[in-house]
Amino acid sequence: MILTLYPAGATLTPMPALQAAGMQMGMQIVSLLDVAMFGGDERVPPGLERYALPDSGPLLLPVPVPLLPGMDAVEVQEARLTLAGGSRETEAAATRTAAGEIEVRFPGGDTTATLKRLRVDGFRLTVAGASLAGLGNGDALHMIVQVLEGSRAGPPAAAAPHFAMPGGGGSRYGPALGGASLAVGAVVAGAAPLTLSLAPPLAASAFRIALVKPGEDAALPNESTGWRDWAMTGATAFFSTRPRDVAVTLAGPGGAPAAVASFPGAMPADATAIDLTPAMRAMARTALTAATGDDLGLSVQISAAAGGDMLAAIARPRVRYVKRLLAQPQPMILRGNRAELRLAVPGGLVPSGLSLAIDGRYGVPRLLDSVALPTGRQRNGYRLVPGRRLAVPLGLTAAEQLLPLRRLAAFGRAEAPAALLLGLALGHGAVPGAAHGEPVAVPVAATSEMGWHRGEWRLPALAPPHAERLFLTVEVTHGAFLLATDPAAGGEALLDEGGGWMAAIAAPLVAAWVDEADPATGAPAPLHPLDLDGPAGPLNRDVAGVLGGARPPNFVLNWLAVAPAHAAMLAAVGAAAGDFALGFSCRRDVDLTLSDGMLTYDPWGAR
Repeated sequence: MILTLYPAGATLTPMPALQAAGMQMGMQIVSLLDVAMFGGDERVPPGLERYALPDSGPLLLPVPVPLLPGMDAVEVQEARLTLAGGSRETEAAATRTAAGEIEVRFPGGDTTATLKRLRVDGFRLTVAGASLAGLGNGDALHMIVQVLEGSRAGPPAAAAPHFAMPGGGGSRYGPALGGASLAVGAVVAGAAPLTLSLAPPLAASAFRIALVKPGEDAALPNESTGWRDWAMTGATAFFSTRPRDVAVTLAGPGGAPAAVASFPGAMPADATAIDLTPAMRAMARTALTAATGDDLGLSVQISAAAGGDMLAAIARPRVRYVKRLLAQPQPMILRGNRAELRLAVPGGLVPSGLSLAIDGRYGVPRLLDSVALPTGRQRNGYRLVPGRRLAVPLGLTAAEQLLPLRRLAAFGRAEAPAALLLGLALGHGAVPGAAHGEPVAVPVAATSEMGWHRGEWRLPALAPPHAERLFLTVEVTHGAFLLATDPAAGGEALLDEGGGWMAAIAAPLVAAWVDEADPATGAPAPLHPLDLDGPAGPLNRDVAGVLGGARPPNFVLNWLAVAPAHAAMLAAVGAAAGDFALGFSCRRDVDLTLSDGMLTYDPWGAR
């Protein structure tokens, strides 16, 4: 409440002339609610910001989504806008009619306007000798507010001071007519400003305010009489308006704005959630190719037929960029080797995820248990020419001794076109003995890259049983072949340069496979893990999920890398200079088809 205090010792003297006119001194108490209606700002709901609608053109609210270079697509998962109609205070001049009343009309006749208060400047009483000392007391001057429809006034809608209910009804029903308060400013030279405040405000665009005085025995509004004995220097009405006939669109480069929502009539004061997702999905696709700045250039446009303020908030949309990694399905054949999938990636951008569709089929052959997979650090070891042979001992488990031998291989490269001859020899002693089966010939083209060169027995394979210990022998029939070694593999080997077998310095990289299948179904069994690695090391030791028996020999899966499990790998993708390699390896034959390789990026976290 507001209470006016006077200095100590001040006296309030009744004004005889005002009393003669039927007026008495009175103190008026005005509630803070009434004051707030004509001085305070509208409370903005948490999370919303106030925006003034421009006098011409729409209100533009940017939707800043950073633009990432080199992307193939942008996917909008969710985008939301929250809107509410905010009130704006607008002034309108009021006039005194010949009948001694005040009329006010809102410019343009906006049906959404509400009258908050009326200020009368330089108000004075024109009764001879009258004073303003008691103005506003219930027994003196009243201001009655009526809504105008055209030139016709409706029934009284509010009054200040209020009219009490006659008899004892006031204690039960309250005033007969109220809803307003009247404040009188400082009196200077017989005139003072008056402020009529409406609580709550009245919704209409035209009003008539009558100045009346109750009859001597009357207390109700209809028993009062109009009062013309007053003058003013001017009057101003203060209206509150909300945006009317609001339309919301989404705009962006390269396309026409898309309609999002519309609100006929007054924009609701309560917050309304608007789904921008469908419109933003369509707009973002076009903007990805047409945008020229640092972001996609998207914006929400809000237009209205009438003024007011908008209360709005645009949540950060859930958006991800997509980089396609494979133009077409990529076949990959694993035969006891590590095969790489090299990907062209955007440099300097850290992805939020990597997905890869993998279609795989296990084969029956698998490496002998005694053969170690290469570590990827191969070196040139031995230069084989006709007349020089190498032999590497192989140990077979009891189960492997009873399985068909399928394939032999050596790792290296040919300086010029050459032919390898790979065979097996019995190994009861320290040196190779009699041949075990027929050798296989492997033609090798000249190349600068190291790789596996495999020779396979056609069906039927080299049938069991086999000795517990065999030697794999390697020689060339023509040309020259560089047979690689792996420093981490260890092992022993024998070298024969025509004078008999002697110990070699290091064991070369050779391998042998057996056929292993379920005797009832003929399907490969047991299955071995398909391992995946990146530049920083292992990523997934069992991509196909075979250790738990969850997948059959033929499988389809989508491998996904996301943080924090693969944070180091995703950071390595961002640090790669446009080229990134994923490596697959397995002890059993696997035929893979890799497709739908995709990197995803968070626009706000990629840099």
